[in-house]
Amino acid sequence: MELYSSIDWSGVEDSAVTVRVTNTGDAAAKHVVQLYVAQPYTDYDRENGVEKPAIQLVGYAKTGEASESDYTQSVLLNPGESEEVTVIFNTGDFRTYDDTYVHDDVTGAYTLEAGEYVFSTGNGAHDAVQSVLKYQYPELMQNVTSSGVTLAVELEEDMAFTESNGTVIQNRLADADLNTWACGTEVTYLTRNDWAGTFPTEVMFVTATEEMITLLQNATYDANEVNAQYDGETEWEYEQNLGVVAAQLFGADYNDPLYEDLMREVSLQDMLDQYTANTETLKSIGLPKVNGADSPLGIMGILGRFTEGTIYEIEESDEYYGYETNVYESEVVVASTYSHLLASEQGRMVGNDSIWTLVTQWNAPGLNVHRSPYNARNYEYYSEDSVLTGNMGADVVRKAQEYGVSATAKHFAFNDQETDRDGVAVFIDEQAARENELRGFQIVIEDGDLMNLMTAFNRIGLTHCGASQELMNGILRGEWGYNGRVITDSVKSAQYFLPSECLMAGNDQMLGGGNSSAAWGYSVEVFEEDTALQAQLRESYHRYLYTAINSNRMNGITEESSVASAYTAWQWILTGIWGACIVLAAVSAVLWGLSVRCRRKTDREKTYE
Repeated sequence: MELYSSIDWSGVEDSAVTVRVTNTGDAAAKHVVQLYVAQPYTDYDRENGVEKPAIQLVGYAKTGEASESDYTQSVLLNPGESEEVTVIFNTGDFRTYDDTYVHDDVTGAYTLEAGEYVFSTGNGAHDAVQSVLKYQYPELMQNVTSSGVTLAVELEEDMAFTESNGTVIQNRLADADLNTWACGTEVTYLTRNDWAGTFPTEVMFVTATEEMITLLQNATYDANEVNAQYDGETEWEYEQNLGVVAAQLFGADYNDPLYEDLMREVSLQDMLDQYTANTETLKSIGLPKVNGADSPLGIMGILGRFTEGTIYEIEESDEYYGYETNVYESEVVVASTYSHLLASEQGRMVGNDSIWTLVTQWNAPGLNVHRSPYNARNYEYYSEDSVLTGNMGADVVRKAQEYGVSATAKHFAFNDQETDRDGVAVFIDEQAARENELRGFQIVIEDGDLMNLMTAFNRIGLTHCGASQELMNGILRGEWGYNGRVITDSVKSAQYFLPSECLMAGNDQMLGGGNSSAAWGYSVEVFEEDTALQAQLRESYHRYLYTAINSNRMNGITEESSVASAYTAWQWILTGIWGACIVLAAVSAVLWGLSVRCRRKTDREKTYE
């Protein structure tokens, strides 16, 4: 192999490394080119606790795929033949987060230190690092054989990245570091500088302080404090009958002023109902309801269930009526292909499934990293590597969204286990958080143009992830500039999922929250008395409209269309049976009540006799 490079250290443009691959075997085959980098590990890093891996994946590509258009084609490299394969990556995917870097009166920034960056190919990280070590220490490694080749590139000066999307980058997850809480338990973090002395040897136990317990109770929204600081609009109009409908905004910019007119068409109750997931069909603006499906293994849809009356209608007599579309491989298998093409093809098939099933929201892909083999849903996540996770997820999302389905990546973030995940407190230092779990999500958002996201059950530090201002508004909507829709994971507890806290942190819907509305005591009056909360509800509704209008939820809808809550035959039958049960229960209750009254009357008469 030979390497040729074009590296853009600014990270503004993508970088490229071209590798010449020759098949030295006896059979036609494909070969994956995995590209890794070894960064300089300096005295500054050791003194300030800045960690760097010995080797890190930055990108990958596969022979033959440059000339393949879909999964049905497979171009093999014949014995003796060579092919130039180009790996595309961005230096932003391997910047180091330095939580000690001071700038603009804050601390924390991404950095690239001056020095030699050694890029290497390899059949896995172990093979790649052998190539790097052989380059750096040729005498010590002269008897070591590696399949990879190296390319050294010098960075002349230190670089610091202190701003993103017009937002100052700074430490935002300090509360997730257990050592900030002075609770009597101190964590020693594993360091490359002292591997033997810092390797964990025991399970840590934590006794929460009173301050920690207060935060664990979740109720952190102070309406008086927030409104005292609020300086935005204070009056809005609702139900104005301006004649604006959703179809008029298809393809419009997010900041198009017509969105404000569209929101003036609906009521404050409509906005509240959407946020608490009580209803989503809006006749007034021609917006049909969402049909959702779960599973990163593919859309759990059924052909014919929602397509009656559309061009995708399937007769019940059709042999494919009722066919379930959840048929794809696990994300682990997809990631194991190291194939941008195959991941994109899965996205294309999911997009097609969404059209034929009229499933408009797909709660996938899963982007959590494999931090532990004991996470029962690791098959829903790609790998333990954030760059591989991000690239795979971006390929799937980008292609699926071409068909209009609202791919809703999950679970943002740090969903490391299923046991007690609704409440478990995840403690982690900021560098580890940003360079592992968060980096995968960031790649999908920025490279895959993700428009829908699901938050996690668990906490980051002591705060429910969906209610974390720093995670949601500071990093996600601030540094990353994400203006898509965010939903919570399924609301199981009205005491854990608190709607005002989640709304102010940038969530746009409490998934399944209708079951908790009564317990929350959420009403229009709450918003009428809380200007800041109402303003946030309106911005949430704006994001909801934008993502809904630019999805296949609007397929077949024009400015002249009208929408209604429609039921299929089987839904009417179930509704009828359910209604009959309610009527029978009511009649039984009345008869039982009359019987009790008669018995009591008879008892009284007997007493007076």
